[in-house]
Amino acid sequence: MGAHVHGAAQLLVAVDHDHVDVLLQSPSYNVVGFEHFARHEADEALLLEAEEKLLAAEYVFQLASAANCSLDDVDLVSEQLAEMRGEEFEVHYHEHGHDDHGHDDHGHDDHGHDDHGHDDHGHDDHGHDDHGHDDHGHDDHGHDDHGHDDHGHDDHSSDDHGERSVHTEFNLEYRFHCDNIGALNGLEVTAFDNFPGFESVDVQWIVNGQQGAARTQPGSRSVQF
Repeated sequence: MGAHVHGAAQLLVAVDHDHVDVLLQSPSYNVVGFEHFARHEADEALLLEAEEKLLAAEYVFQLASAANCSLDDVDLVSEQLAEMRGEEFEVHYHEHGHDDHGHDDHGHDDHGHDDHGHDDHGHDDHGHDDHGHDDHGHDDHGHDDHGHDDHGHDDHSSDDHGERSVHTEFNLEYRFHCDNIGALNGLEVTAFDNFPGFESVDVQWIVNGQQGAARTQPGSRSVQF
């Protein structure tokens, strides 16, 4: 669905009879302003607020009102939320018991976040044991609290430049039922108003056998199919 670029996101729309599937892929930076795992309560509060908004769909996009679409199901995958809750990597929501979304194929394992995103970051390879650092209090860096609390990195150093490079995302699949699918002629991206980091959202769609694409931005957020 595209490269991991701060400020950019992808939205895919597919219509099947009277159902609409919408897939969102976005770096966590766009949604909460950071990509590291929660370090303190303020981070956790931001993640929970973002989760609530993402699940509501209307804070991300709105389908053409004339189509009279209702949200049947939403499936959310987030490394940050999973790690915060001590879950196995992914968080799934099935509003009506749908189990066939196939999110195991998103390819997140390539980010090296297995087992909550810490095992593969290479901390054992930094040579601390060989340089006598054990005597300088490095055991007190707070690794028990996800390894982030006391390093003093700002939001971007750990995400983009530091030794603990983390690139996390929010991936969502929404499914709607529309009473008047023939009137589904477009959507409006509302994420620009509700999240801190969205600068552009590339929308691709397959509707009535036609496909197309458009880039939305804060000043141009409506898409006509």
